[in-house]
Amino acid sequence: MSENELETIDALSEYFQDWPETQSRPENPPVLVTFDGLVDFYYNTEGSNAGACGIGFELADLHHLATVEVFEDGQSLWGRVPIDGNFEVRLGTVNAAGAEQPADAKFLKSGGTDDFRWLIDMQARPWYPGTQTRGSYAARLFVRNGTFFTKSHTKYVLHQALKIELADISHVGTAVLGNPASVVGDEIVPGANEHVLLKVNGEDKPLPNNGKKYEIRFRNICADNTAQGPCDFIWWDFLENKRNDFHHHRDALVLPQFSAKYSVVLAPGELPIGTRDPPGDRNKDNTVDAPCQGAGYSGGGGGPA
Repeated sequence: MSENELETIDALSEYFQDWPETQSRPENPPVLVTFDGLVDFYYNTEGSNAGACGIGFELADLHHLATVEVFEDGQSLWGRVPIDGNFEVRLGTVNAAGAEQPADAKFLKSGGTDDFRWLIDMQARPWYPGTQTRGSYAARLFVRNGTFFTKSHTKYVLHQALKIELADISHVGTAVLGNPASVVGDEIVPGANEHVLLKVNGEDKPLPNNGKKYEIRFRNICADNTAQGPCDFIWWDFLENKRNDFHHHRDALVLPQFSAKYSVVLAPGELPIGTRDPPGDRNKDNTVDAPCQGAGYSGGGGGPA
């Protein structure tokens, strides 16, 4: 099968169908939450976090650093803070007495470009249906409220690929992914007598319901101050782990021996071999041509609970 004959994986056709849906996003939400990098999304159906979206920050290969930063009306309120894996991170609404409100996370399924289902689902039919997850993370976050949606897509078209790395063949394209979700967002609107509360590193950080706009940025991307030094991916490299870090989402699953090794690659023709985008310092932020993006696990089985 040639690259021009590959099947297209349509995220909107089946992914995350059992997760609670909404057809619209809130108007003028006071709180925007964004998730960038190697993060895994689950929906919790039982336990103390039932109704919340559980998010795992991938351990990866020690290149990544889970952080959170908060902005108030566009100005940094709390600088980028490393997340301590010894504490459970929680984000939700509380009432005037400080009592946590019931979890009620929703997922946009409107069919538009901001539909949540553009996120790649690692337990969907074209990937690894019926598998279990390991549930081992550098840190865990539970977002109890809001509407989850696709905030931005990958800049370049991606293909699903099967890892080979034998006989001078690095991979074989298996399906067209298009431009899946790169950054996921969540918009939270507290009630009149409520406010949003972030609990991180054992501390409570309230966001007042005062008419101001807040943005909370969670990131788990390559950082230049980790034990292994900075990432510097080359999207055309022969080796999968030199092209991008998506394979860590596969590693989050308990796969049977000899399972197909699916990952993602840039579609042919998106960039000439030898060209990298963007130029300049690639170590401080996420890369564009080798996206460090999130993934979902609609089948659960070992994720945050």
